[in-house]
Amino acid sequence: MVLGGLEPEVLVGNFIGDAVKGNQWKALPARVAHGVLVHRQIDSKADQHPASLSSRAILRPVFGRMSGVALDMLHDHLLARAFPQWVDHAGGLPGFAGEALDILSGQTQHIPPRRQRFLEALRRHDWLVGYGDASEMRRVCAAMDARIPWPTELERLMDEWGRWEADLVWHFEEMFTDLMEEFTAQSPPCLPLRTWQR
Repeated sequence: MVLGGLEPEVLVGNFIGDAVKGNQWKALPARVAHGVLVHRQIDSKADQHPASLSSRAILRPVFGRMSGVALDMLHDHLLARAFPQWVDHAGGLPGFAGEALDILSGQTQHIPPRRQRFLEALRRHDWLVGYGDASEMRRVCAAMDARIPWPTELERLMDEWGRWEADLVWHFEEMFTDLMEEFTAQSPPCLPLRTWQR
């Protein structure tokens, strides 16, 4: 949500991006479709960034084929816990999360039912803010473990990652800084991103 900005229809497209398969984006309103494509581009750039590849290699011995999911969750945690370091929003993370959820709640005509249920859960459990808290992340990981029909070990993430914290934080900062620079240059976001010094 941060890199895509808070323009309402673009935010919706970013939010539903994982639920829009193949060329389905072509049937969406132009700015929603743009948000879907931005989401795909951000995901691709983040996944293929050398720093992310290094982080997944660190996590793989513990999390196996779920190392990518574990890294995505860890990135959410690292962004949330240091949010003011990255984003200049007057309300901090709670203000940003509330604004984003309010925008999405006003655009539900474009949101598939399953993603609407996820939106309701985000608001009900205050997950966007909770991602910054290790205890809340443990609950989120445990809930994901319960939904996936094979052993994932995700519940161990918040207890295990401290062994490699310095490297994983450095890799996240490298990756996110590069993405901020690239996406701000392409299309200035609807909220000010801070300049990060490497």
